[in-house]
Amino acid sequence: MQDQEVLLTSIQALGVLLLGLTVHHLLLRKLQLPWTSWQRFQARLRVPSLLPIFLGALLQLCRGIGDLQVFSRGLELFLYYGILVTLLEAMLSPFVDGPEGSRLPDGLQAWLRVILYGGTSLVPLALVCGVPLFDPHFQNRLCSVGVLYLSLHLSYTYLVKWLPWQHPLTLALRQRLRFLLYVLLVAVVGYFALLHFEIYQPGDPQLAYGRAVIMVIIGTLGFEGALVSLFDYYFPLIRRWDVPTLFRDLARGLGYLAILGVVMVTVFQKDPSSLLLGSAVVSVALGFALQETLGNFFAGLALRLARPYTLGDRIEVAALSGNVHKIDWRSTAMMNNQGDLLILPNAKLAQETIINHSSPTSVTGRFIEVGVHYRHAPNLVKKLILEACASVGEALREPEPEMYLLNFADSAITYRLRYFIHDFAERFRIDSKVREAIWYHFNREGIEIPFPIRTIYHAAPEAGVDVEREVRSLLDSVDFFQVLGEEGLAVLRRRARYELYAAGEKVCVQGQPGESLYIIRRGRLQATVVNEQGDEIRAVEMRAGQYFGEMALLTGEPRSATVTAMTDSELLRLRKEDLRAILTENSKVEEMLSEVLAQRKIKDDQARQEAEEERSSRGPISAAGEGLHILSKQILAKIRDFFSY
Repeated sequence: MQDQEVLLTSIQALGVLLLGLTVHHLLLRKLQLPWTSWQRFQARLRVPSLLPIFLGALLQLCRGIGDLQVFSRGLELFLYYGILVTLLEAMLSPFVDGPEGSRLPDGLQAWLRVILYGGTSLVPLALVCGVPLFDPHFQNRLCSVGVLYLSLHLSYTYLVKWLPWQHPLTLALRQRLRFLLYVLLVAVVGYFALLHFEIYQPGDPQLAYGRAVIMVIIGTLGFEGALVSLFDYYFPLIRRWDVPTLFRDLARGLGYLAILGVVMVTVFQKDPSSLLLGSAVVSVALGFALQETLGNFFAGLALRLARPYTLGDRIEVAALSGNVHKIDWRSTAMMNNQGDLLILPNAKLAQETIINHSSPTSVTGRFIEVGVHYRHAPNLVKKLILEACASVGEALREPEPEMYLLNFADSAITYRLRYFIHDFAERFRIDSKVREAIWYHFNREGIEIPFPIRTIYHAAPEAGVDVEREVRSLLDSVDFFQVLGEEGLAVLRRRARYELYAAGEKVCVQGQPGESLYIIRRGRLQATVVNEQGDEIRAVEMRAGQYFGEMALLTGEPRSATVTAMTDSELLRLRKEDLRAILTENSKVEEMLSEVLAQRKIKDDQARQEAEEERSSRGPISAAGEGLHILSKQILAKIRDFFSY
């Protein structure tokens, strides 16, 4: 008989399930209405409506079988919950779904469902767990707890989110303490709920843990507020002193230990002497076990107090040099020029001499020593070395470089150059450029750097090169030198000398005075001309066989262009003194030179005028309209004035 009842109940439950699924299929799948809103309604209820159908079949089964009747109360509550969810979805559909899609953002829809379904699900869960939700006393207590939470939450929201804080201190406090404030809010509400629902009696020892949690949170709030006021506001903004992370961590650790000690004494009634004794024993044990680590820690603490360096500074310790990359409890990390990370224990740093190349300024002095032959005058040598240093852009003009005669060595006079740079990390590259500039300046002026040994050195002539013939060929390439005759050219061949210029070095600068002519033996140079506004109006590349500087040689006019060596170049140089003897002995030579230069100047001015007209449509240059005879007389007067006769 009992088996028949079970079978009959099962058939009834199956019938309820099939009936529900049939209605669900007909209404939410097959039924097609000419409204777009109906399609969205079907899509929204298709899944939630399955929950009450299956729960109804299970409830029918449990009510008919004696062994399963204990679950009927819970299934009934969940059935009501499923029906409530379906009704909520049905009510949300016209508000959420619009003709053009969803009216609410996806995030807002998710939060709305969490609040609705989460709140409603608590009711059946509480009833299943035996919570007397329908008891008036319980409801009053629940409302009291809810009112307390809502009032505290509203106060928190007003203080933390709604008030327009502008002061830096209040902004820092809000950022740091907002999470702790909310944790305190939840802890207070939870402690009140434990007392109000009489889960624990006021004298129950278990409540001590709740009081301890609240005291720890309150102490942490006060202590963190003090840390923020000191380390994030007072020191960095008022005193302009950045507090190292090491001090922040140390203060925070000591503060938390103090808070825990106060809580243990006041809440749990622990004896302070026992705590101190225990901490002393632990401290001694840790001191022996972590002797080296503690040494590094206190050394780092002393370094942070003294502040011999900060992050990013370029420091030098013993034979190691690099930029400070990281400072922590145990060590300091430096990044050297090779990109390697050097880890130095703080205890070792505290014992070594630290050279900081970035403080108080990044300007660093450099020394270069060079030995020069005894036959060269010291003033000339010092002048050339200072000029070479000035030609290197990375060498600072302020403070000014200085020269010292260091000592009289066995084979040379030793000079020392002191100059300053900004970037200590680039010192080797800049030193190299200064030494290269010194070598080129010495080579051009014939300054000898002797060997520091006593040997006889026989210099062999260049194989396969006829130097005299090469010099004559270069002089013959200068058209106006043809008026000098064979004797004059022979004088120039004896006086002319070669000079070397490094790539990137300036041979002459536009606007500066000059008295030399240069003929290119090898290499490539570039001549650039700029206008009064500093705009480049012409750039010409010159190669071997070409020359420049004839007006400076004959009249002393300022350089009309800046000439820069594009590659290492060798130039044949003729100076004013090399030409003086020829002009004083033959007065007709200067007249012929002036005529040749006048013809060349008229051609150059005409070419320059055409170029200027193409670029800026300016008027003709006045020199182009002068007669050849007048221009020749003007140049002749300049030649005589320049050579002072």
